Amino acid sequence: MTIRTFWTILLKLLGIYMVVSSLAVLPSFLFSVATVSISYSAADYVHIISLTLLTLGIYLLILRLFVFNPTWLIDKLHLERGFGEERIEVDLTCTTLLTIAIVIIGGFWFIENLTDFCVGLFTFFQQKAMFKDYSNAGWIIFSLLNAVIGYLVMTNGRPIVAFIEKQTNEKETKHEE
Repeated sequence: MTIRTFWTILLKLLGIYMVVSSLAVLPSFLFSVATVSISYSAADYVHIISLTLLTLGIYLLILRLFVFNPTWLIDKLHLERGFGEERIEVDLTCTTLLTIAIVIIGGFWFIENLTDFCVGLFTFFQQKAMFKDYSNAGWIIFSLLNAVIGYLVMTNGRPIVAFIEKQTNEKETKHEE
């Protein structure tokens, strides 16, 4: 494996992990927007919306640069410099390594959210409240949906890698022309 391939894989993994980790931030922003619209002024509402859009833009930029266009990032940051050897000897293909990483990230995502779901459900049953009246009902549903998504990512690593590689190849083809 070349140093460039190593950096490509590492940047894609970091990008995927950052985007997956950021998914927990979006519901809190939506909650902030709902809260501000009820109890604060229009200026506060504009401020929160602006911060939400800026944060979403940063996450989309990270996704685009790290996952779909890592070669540009490698070139701009000069990540290939400083290595004594041109190649790193590993018997795994880029696709296999990326698939393993996505399965691991999906597994972490699944376990983390399954735990949050179980804790939320346990707390709900302890309080013996109606689900519609329970203040954290939305978070229980959110944790369950995230656990399902984590499971799907964990079990469908190959199609996700195929999509990432297709997008990367399309961007590299446009970049070469």
